[in-house]
Formats: sequence, structure tokens, C-alpha cells
Amino acid sequence: MGTLYGIGIIVLAFKMRPINDGLYLKQEMKALGYITLVSVSIWGMLNIFTVERFIGNAVITVAALLAHFFVISLPLFKTYSWEKLTEIDVGRKSSKTSMRTSTYGNNELTQLLSFDDGYDAFRDFLIQEFSSENLDFFENAEIFLADYQAEEDFDAREAAKDYKGLYETFVKPYSVSWVNLPGTVVEDFQAPLSKGKDLESSLKSGIVTAEELFRAAKAASNNIFGLMYTDAFRRFMKSKEYAAFAQGVNGAEFAALQANTQV
Repeated sequence: MGTLYGIGIIVLAFKMRPINDGLYLKQEMKALGYITLVSVSIWGMLNIFTVERFIGNAVITVAALLAHFFVISLPLFKTYSWEKLTEIDVGRKSSKTSMRTSTYGNNELTQLLSFDDGYDAFRDFLIQEFSSENLDFFENAEIFLADYQAEEDFDAREAAKDYKGLYETFVKPYSVSWVNLPGTVVEDFQAPLSKGKDLESSLKSGIVTAEELFRAAKAASNNIFGLMYTDAFRRFMKSKEYAAFAQGVNGAEFAALQANTQV
């Protein structure tokens, strides 16, 4: 029984990491994980003092607790508390306001993000839902595109470093801020990194073109923006974070923009 209990909790721990935010499961699975953690703790306390089974139960309980801590609790803590964990140094950062509004047209989410307090309110909401990595990836991907597509003299070294940073931080499976992307989009993002010795040399030799990087980054950015717009943004509009923004300095202007968009 103890072995099955320990295996079950470890499997659950791994299953929780790639939960699809679009399925509205994150909060429920997170709660289930912590309930299971408490259950394992109680089970351990009840059984660990049985002398003849002390060693076996102690090992299983400790292993289960460690699995929960490193696979679930620690990543969730990082996502929730370390708001600057996923910042990537992309150098010549463009204006956040223009980046937020220039690419995706005139819709409710781009209008919201054009206000600094609107952006902050939406990000605070995403942090509560443990999905702030979506906005972090979208912003960093758009900055990457804005910076390098505008360059007359393309810097292969810097572009390779920043593209790899996007992949290692957000796109790579089980990365610390893994975003939920379709398999084909992930494969396309990975493709430039798998050609040649390294991405910088591949860019310089022509094995990989700058356009390949731009297409892959744009496809991933479009996907995440669509996920936020059709899912999290709809819940945000009913949240206390939005209510606070609506009562602020830019709330009335945002409401007016919405009204004009719907006309």
C-alpha cells in the first residue's frame, strides 16, 4: 500500500506541471495537489511510528514530500512570487506601449495593454491564476521581433542568444516558465536550434535564416496571444483586478475604446 501511495503522488506531481490553462484546470489541479500533500503527510505520521514498518514508511513519505516540493511547490512558488524570473535581456528594448498595440490591431486586449496600469492589472490577474508566463513570453517574443526585424545590420550573435533564451525559458518542455503551445509550433521553434553546430554559426553560414527565427517566434507569439485573449482575458474582465483598474485613472478611457471598437 505504501509503495502504491508513493508512486501515485509522484505521478500526480509530474502530471500537474504541463496542465493546460485553457482547460480551466490549473486551480483545481493545484488544490488537489496540496490536498494530496496533506494526505501523504497525515498517512506518514500515522504509519511512521509503527516500529516494524518505520524504515519503509519513512523513505516513502520523505520521497513523496520531496517530489511535491521540487516538482510542484517550488515551481509554483517561482511562478507566483518571482515576477522577474523570466525577464530576458534582449538589449535594445522597444517601447512597451507601441509593442503591445502595433502587431495585433485594435482589440480589447491590445487596448488594455496599451495602458501601464491595465498591463499591471492583467499581469496581477495572471499571477493569481499561475499563468503569468503567457504574458511574459508574449512580451519578450514581441520585443525580440521588434528589435531584430527592424535592424538593417542583423546581429546574428545577439539574435541567437535571445532566441535561445526564449526557447530555454518558455518553449522548452518542462522549462521553468513553460507556456502551453501546440506540438507543431514547438517543433517549428526548435528547428533552427537543431541545425548546425550552434544557432549563431548557423545564422552566419546561412543554414538558418533570420526569417526562420521570425516566423517561429511570431507563430508562437500569435498562439499565446490568442490563448490569453479568448481565455484568461474573458475571466479578467469579471475579476477584482479589472474592477480596480476600471475605477482608476485610465478606466474610463479604456471603456470608451471598447465602446468605439464595438460600434
